[in-house]
Amino acid sequence: MSSKRKHSPLWTHFTEDIDNKKAKCNHCSTIISIAGGSNGNLTRHMKTKHLLIPLTAERQTPILPSLNSLQSSQSTCESENIISASSNIVDSQQSMTQYIRRPPPVPKIEQIDKQLVKMVAKGHHALRIVEETEFRKLIELVSQCPGYKLPSRKTLSENLMSRIHNDVMAEAKIKVQAAPALSLSTDGWTSRNNDSYIAIVAHFINEETKLHSVLLGCINYKERHTSQNLCDFMKVVMAEWNISHTVAAIVSDNAANILSAVRLGDWRSISCFAHSLNLVVQEATKKICDVLGRVKNIVEFFIRSTQGKHKLTATQQQMNLPVLKLKQDVQTCWNSTFDMLKRIVQVKDAVIATVALLRPDLTLNEGDWEVIEEVLPLLSPFYEITVEISAEKNSLLKKGMEDRLKDIEKNMLYAECTILDPRFKTRGFKNQRACEMVVQALRNKIGQVQLVQGGTPEAVPTSSDASTSIPSNKNSCIWDEYDQEIQKITRPDNQLAAGIRELDKYLNEEYLNRKEYLNRFNGGMNVI
Repeated sequence: MSSKRKHSPLWTHFTEDIDNKKAKCNHCSTIISIAGGSNGNLTRHMKTKHLLIPLTAERQTPILPSLNSLQSSQSTCESENIISASSNIVDSQQSMTQYIRRPPPVPKIEQIDKQLVKMVAKGHHALRIVEETEFRKLIELVSQCPGYKLPSRKTLSENLMSRIHNDVMAEAKIKVQAAPALSLSTDGWTSRNNDSYIAIVAHFINEETKLHSVLLGCINYKERHTSQNLCDFMKVVMAEWNISHTVAAIVSDNAANILSAVRLGDWRSISCFAHSLNLVVQEATKKICDVLGRVKNIVEFFIRSTQGKHKLTATQQQMNLPVLKLKQDVQTCWNSTFDMLKRIVQVKDAVIATVALLRPDLTLNEGDWEVIEEVLPLLSPFYEITVEISAEKNSLLKKGMEDRLKDIEKNMLYAECTILDPRFKTRGFKNQRACEMVVQALRNKIGQVQLVQGGTPEAVPTSSDASTSIPSNKNSCIWDEYDQEIQKITRPDNQLAAGIRELDKYLNEEYLNRKEYLNRFNGGMNVI
């Protein structure tokens, strides 16, 4: 085999045959002829069969001279200088391996995938583990450290976890104590082992105006849940975190003991809005408790009966319906009533057919189905609001607030960085007649354009497309009224009248001196 082929980057993807006339692809095991002495067949194979695999070999990290070689060839002083310079190069110089990585061979990938499946299956791990951010970070770090060995269970539980816990606790205390004001949310529950727990979470806005939440404690509370005991418990937690003087309010459910505890501590009490909504829904659904009871019986039958579950699945498939499982209503689980009714309506035909065959005594009459279908639109706003305000990272509200702030900043920038021509002021014209003609011309044209976000003029939409100016979410009903009000404000019915009002406001403003304006911004945006 010639030296050219041996040093080519292509040979990282192929294995040379014994007779030097053929090569085997490391990715697909295809045998390719190289009898002519050219790498063209290899290149053609990679570009047609493995297009996503880069052909260029990854540059290796330069190996610096060892300490012994430096000492044997130079004096001690010179060696120290070279070592110092070498360490600086390693620290400052970046390698291509930081940006481009050669993909591992296919057999290695298959071996790792097989081991991953074994870990999930034998360890009873959830399939979503491959989507967890921390697990992905772990795999990324381990891939960069081939010599890493996992610690033992005892080391993990007694050494590493306690040490990391102390570090995280210290960091959290610094953040919490730096907040000028914060609010607490607390709740208690009982585990399956009948152990009582109380959790307290602190919420605050940092200097970068970002909302943060820190768990102050999730403690196995063995005392009686009296008002005085709960008040003393919260005081102990506040003293431990040194936040007694910065607590502005405490959010809790509407239980009498916790509300009384907050009053004893002389704190401001705020009822959990989502919990209050859930109480409203529970009180309202008492009017249809008979219908809900019959629906629960149907759901419970399909959950408990293996035969019923398989029959319902087969019926859904025969009717070309989505194969969905029924959901059970749980009193302590918010929105579960809406979820149960919505799901049974989605598979209504399959449920009717299956119940008629297996359990005719559970059949719902036409009136029950009408009640269910009429209740869903009433419960939908409560469901959306509960999901909206209960989300840990409320994307919709947060995004709306951020977008609004950006719009305000853009509009302020446009207003401050735009110098209108002084001729549009009365004093800028030679006579009153010339000013009136320009003003009238502006009034005729101003109704045809408007300023959108960022100050860019665009044509006013006609009545046919005005309704589509604001994006609407067909799956949402809680924002419909809000969107309609915004549309009235941003796009009034009479564009000409709105434009004339804006023009009159401008004409009544004081004259803006161009030189003073530019000096104030001191070399900002150049506007002519």
